[in-house]
Amino acid sequence: MFKKNFREAFSLVWKNPFLWLFGFFTSFLINNEILILILSVDKSLKLANLPINLSFLKENYLPLLKNLQQQFFSTPTNLLILFLIIFISLFFFYLSSFSQGVLIKNTENKGKKIREWLQEVNNFSLKIFFINVLILLFNSFLFYLFIFKFNLNVPPLFSFIFLFIVFLITFILSFIVRYTICFICLEKKGLFSSLKEATKFFFKNWLISVINSFLIFFVSLLADGLILFISQEVRFSFSVFSQIFSYFHLNQIIWLFFFINLSLLFIIFLIIISILFAWQYSVWGLLYLRIKEGKKED
Repeated sequence: MFKKNFREAFSLVWKNPFLWLFGFFTSFLINNEILILILSVDKSLKLANLPINLSFLKENYLPLLKNLQQQFFSTPTNLLILFLIIFISLFFFYLSSFSQGVLIKNTENKGKKIREWLQEVNNFSLKIFFINVLILLFNSFLFYLFIFKFNLNVPPLFSFIFLFIVFLITFILSFIVRYTICFICLEKKGLFSSLKEATKFFFKNWLISVINSFLIFFVSLLADGLILFISQEVRFSFSVFSQIFSYFHLNQIIWLFFFINLSLLFIIFLIIISILFAWQYSVWGLLYLRIKEGKKED
């Protein structure tokens, strides 16, 4: 099933380059669960220096935040800049949420033109935006609770347990949010009804979800390797041609060739990232549909 889903998702994305744009915007929000797990282990191994690190954060970042607060509210111009930053951030956050809905909905509307159901996605994009904001605030609250309200006198074992619980909650919520978007887009249910159904859906299919996330993580590593390989090839070609141009004293052409190579590398990077993230959400949408279809057949 995984192999079929991966191939079908890639076919959907590759045949419709318009989806690459939505894949680019979803790259601001998507987070692979296996990557979260790896980071959790890495941070757990650094618990020996946890009290020192927390004290450093409290002594340095809290005064910095207070200083920024005074600066932003000191003049109307600074306050306007603050509101502008918040507005732009929320706009891109909404655009990312809308893109998530488009990519999930596309797995159900295979062969149909995007314009035919794009308005339908727009109708429930606010629900996706709200669930993303809700999870972001909740994760930020956990981070704040751990960093600034953590009791430095607790034994290391309790520190490890608390940190493990925090990352386990983040790990599970990542799956639940993704399935909530599936219920909103594909089942057309309400926000809290989708959240409730997604929670049940994940715990009933947690093993296949974790395996799917691990395989996506492996493909992401291959994509990172491809980007690294292409960048090395571009750098090698630049070094060769720059030596040739330098031999003929064509220094201006060297700079022109440098910017051409840099632009080409940037474009290739954007294309690969956009395809990768569009493919990831297509995989999750197809997996959800496959599980639903399997239950109906049973």
